[in-house]
Amino acid sequence: RSQISSAIFKAKMRHAHKVFSAGTQVLNDDEKKLIDQDILKILMEIGIDASHHRRTQLREDFITDMDKIIVVMAERDAVPEFLRKRRDVIYWDIPDPKGGSLEDHRLVRDVIEKHVSIFIEENDF
Repeated sequence: RSQISSAIFKAKMRHAHKVFSAGTQVLNDDEKKLIDQDILKILMEIGIDASHHRRTQLREDFITDMDKIIVVMAERDAVPEFLRKRRDVIYWDIPDPKGGSLEDHRLVRDVIEKHVSIFIEENDF
């Protein structure tokens, strides 16, 4: 979900802002850091190539200089404690499409795209 969000934001903003995407459960195996093929497919359907992106494990030091922090997950118990303590975190409750059909992935993409559009509008980007 974070990869979808960051890819859509970058595309809409034409890379005018720095965007960082990280996951809460990324394994060290390089193959596990590749983006899921279904995510690549549903992004390509809307003209976004994210094949160069790799998943990154979220760490507390990554967020020290961030202006905005958006958590894109419905599983609040998986949110690290260092994020839960912050008051400046925005939560988008988006279900994980992993293991679902391509259509499930498209539905999540479309919900994320709406969230990103609203975020851009509300923040005057």
